[in-house]
Amino acid sequence: MQQLFQSFLKFKTVIFLLAVLIILSASCNRSDKGKTTIIVQNPGKNAELVLTMIDTNQIRPIDSIKPDNENAEFRIELNNPMLFILKDKGQKIEFIAHPSDSIVINFAQNKVIKSTNPENSNYQDFLSTLEKANQIADSLSYIFIQGQSGDSFPMIRDQVNNSFEKLRQDCKEKAMNYINANQGSVGIFRAINYFLKQTPLFDYSIDYKWFHKTDSLLNIYHPGHPYTTSFHDKIAILPPFEDNPKGIKPGQVLPEIRLQGLNKKITRIEPGKEKLTLVYLWDPTPESRHANTALKQVFEEYKDKGLKLYAIAFDENFERWSSVIVVDKMWWNNMLDTSGNNSRLLDDLNNPSLPYFIIIDHNRKVLSTHLNATQTREWLREYLNK
Repeated sequence: MQQLFQSFLKFKTVIFLLAVLIILSASCNRSDKGKTTIIVQNPGKNAELVLTMIDTNQIRPIDSIKPDNENAEFRIELNNPMLFILKDKGQKIEFIAHPSDSIVINFAQNKVIKSTNPENSNYQDFLSTLEKANQIADSLSYIFIQGQSGDSFPMIRDQVNNSFEKLRQDCKEKAMNYINANQGSVGIFRAINYFLKQTPLFDYSIDYKWFHKTDSLLNIYHPGHPYTTSFHDKIAILPPFEDNPKGIKPGQVLPEIRLQGLNKKITRIEPGKEKLTLVYLWDPTPESRHANTALKQVFEEYKDKGLKLYAIAFDENFERWSSVIVVDKMWWNNMLDTSGNNSRLLDDLNNPSLPYFIIIDHNRKVLSTHLNATQTREWLREYLNK
C-alpha cells in the first residue's frame, strides 16, 4: 500500500511539473504574440532614430534610440497593422508594420529592404512618387515668391497655379490607382488622406464616392480597426453613395440643346464628326470653380486628339457668368442657361449634381458620365489608348 501511495505521489509530481511547463509555454507564446521587430541598418553616424506611429489622424511617438553600432532595433507590440514613420534628423521612412512582422530598414538606401508582409513595396513606391511631387511643389512655390516683384507676376501666378493643379490631379490619379490595386491594405487610409503640401488630394465636395469606397474597403478588410472607425466617423456627413445616381445614363441620347453664348446669340451643341465631344455642366459654386481649373488641364491634353468641348453654365446672372469665363480662362464653346437651378434642361438630364461631365459620340450617344475632371481624364486616357 505504501509503495502504491509513493507511486501516486510521484505521478502527481510529474503531472504538476507538466502543468507548470504548459502554463509557462503558453505564457511565453502570449508574450511573443503581436511582437514586431524593426531592425535599422546603417543609420549613420550620430543618428537619433525616432519611431512614430500614425494613430488615426495624429502622429504619436513610440520610441527613440541613439545607436552605438551599425544596427539598431525596435520591438513593439501590435494588435493591428499600423502605419509608422521612422525619422533621423531630416530623413524619414514611412512603412506598414503588422503584428509579428519582421522588418529591416536600410537608411543608406532610404527604404524597407525586407518585410514579412509584401505590401510595403507597393506602399513605398506610391509614397516615393508623392514625395517627388512635393519637391516639385516646393519649386513652384519658390517661382511664385520670386515672381511677385516683377511685372509679369499675373502670368507667372496663373502658370504656377495651373502647374500645381495638374500636379495635384496627377497625384490624385496615383492615389486612386493605389487604392484600386491595394484594396486590402491599411495604406489606403493614408492614400485617401494625403496632402500635397497643404492641399488635400481628395475634395469632400466632389470625391465623396472615393471616400465611401475607401470606407467600405476598410470595413471589409479591417473591421474594428482604429483607422476604420476614425475614417467612418469622419465621412458621416458626406452625401450617401448612390448605386443608381442621378443624371443621364450611358447609352441614352443627349437631347438637342440650344442656348445663348457670350455674344448673347443662340448657339447649339454640334458634336464633331468621328470625334468625342465633352459636355460640361457647371454653376457659380466653389466646387464648379475648382472643376473649371481642373478641366483646363484635361482640355489641353486632349484637344489635339479630337476632343470637342461645350461648357453649359446654369446661372441667372449673365454678367457674373461672363466674368468667370474670363477670370478662369475658359476658352472653349460656352453656353448659358439663365434659368439656373430651375432649368428644364437639368430636368431632362435627370437632375445631376453639378459640376457634371458628359461624353458623347458624333451621334449624340452618351458614352460616359463623370462627377469630376479626374474621372473624365481617366476615361479619355483609357478610351483613346485602345
